[in-house]
Amino acid sequence: MNCKNRFACVDPYMLNRLYATLGKALLIQTRKDTLRGSLIHVQPDHIVLYDSGCEWIVHTEQIVLIMPE
Repeated sequence: MNCKNRFACVDPYMLNRLYATLGKALLIQTRKDTLRGSLIHVQPDHIVLYDSGCEWIVHTEQIVLIMPE
């Protein structure tokens, strides 16, 4: 995919799903690891999960699977 604007490359369906699950507990599988936590922040290039006092920043390009818990 050849994009001049990086944010134009984000899948709009995935971004809508992330906004719809804001504040809910999720399981996020990335290319490298699986994370669990509450989705507290969504931006086109990253999301923030909160779990047990820790905030995890995940780049949306790395997300493979999103499942509600």
